[in-house]
Amino acid sequence: MSYKSLLLIAFFSLVSTAFSLEKRSNFEILDSLARRVCSEIAERLNGETSATFRVEPFEGDWLIKNALKRVADEKGLRLRESDEEGAELKIYVSQISVSYEQARSNADSLIRKIRLAADFRVGEKLFSASGDFEDEISRRDVRFLERPSYPFAKGKIPPRKKSVLTKIAEPLIFVGSAILVVVLLFTIRSG
Repeated sequence: MSYKSLLLIAFFSLVSTAFSLEKRSNFEILDSLARRVCSEIAERLNGETSATFRVEPFEGDWLIKNALKRVADEKGLRLRESDEEGAELKIYVSQISVSYEQARSNADSLIRKIRLAADFRVGEKLFSASGDFEDEISRRDVRFLERPSYPFAKGKIPPRKKSVLTKIAEPLIFVGSAILVVVLLFTIRSG
């Protein structure tokens, strides 16, 4: 192999590795958690091949509806959405949350926690299903991982903790600058 072909192979492998390390957005993670929860719901249908379902209104209810329809298609179930109270399957989403915590390992890193939990009723039986996701992300990546059009997929970012050096250095610089200004003011006036 020539030097150019080895260089091209190295370049493309580096680029493919960089793209494979790309973090998934909060919405993409919530969508996969919704599919996981809906798979659990489909398993609890006790072998029924058709049913009506109702998702109680909440912010982002369409996420569960779409995931349930996709899972039903994959498993060969015929689910029809119903606005009536008499639906055979009722889904109550109890939690959709995205939160961030300061990572202990690095001041510029955050622990991202995403949770989706739902209670559902099949006939007279009540079940629960949930999905959790946790990873460590860079503080700078948060704006790329959140989508403004989905407020339920946003979390509150904790304030950056100040280091001991910053707590000491900032007041010293401020006081030192003030003293320097006063000294220069009197030196120039008396000169």
